[in-house]
Amino acid sequence: MKKFWDEIAELTGKKPKKNGITGTGVARLFTRKELGKYTTLNMKITDPLASGEYGVNIMGREGRLFSLKRWLEQIERDLKKSANAIMDNNYAVGSRLKNNLEYNLSIRNKARKEIARLDSELVSTLSKLDLIFQKGKEVLLENDE
Repeated sequence: MKKFWDEIAELTGKKPKKNGITGTGVARLFTRKELGKYTTLNMKITDPLASGEYGVNIMGREGRLFSLKRWLEQIERDLKKSANAIMDNNYAVGSRLKNNLEYNLSIRNKARKEIARLDSELVSTLSKLDLIFQKGKEVLLENDE
C-alpha cells in the first residue's frame, strides 16, 4: 500500500500543507462534531465482500456488479470528502484516524479489484453468448436451405 500522505494526495490532487495554521506550524485537531461529518475517518466501514450482503448467490453477477459499483461511488465520494477536509484545513491525523482511513482505502481497493473481475467475467460471458448466437443463426440458416 502507498504511504498515507501519498494516498491522501492522490484522492485530492493536492499536496499536503507543511506550514500548519497560518504559518504557525501547528495543525488543527478535529472536533467531535466535525469528525461526525466524515464517516470514513470516524469508523471502519464494513467490507461488503466479506459480509455476504452482495453475494452472487443472492443477487447474481450482474446484481453484484451493479450494487458494488453504487457502493464504491458512495465510498469514494466520502473518502474524497475526508481527504479534502484534511488537506484544506490542515487537520492533524492521529493514529486511530489514520488507521481507519487506511483500512477504508484498502476495502475500496479490494472492491475495485472485485468490480474489475466481475466486469471481465461478464464481458467474456457476453462474447461467448454472441458466438453461440452466431453459430445458432448459421445452423438455422443452413437448415432453411
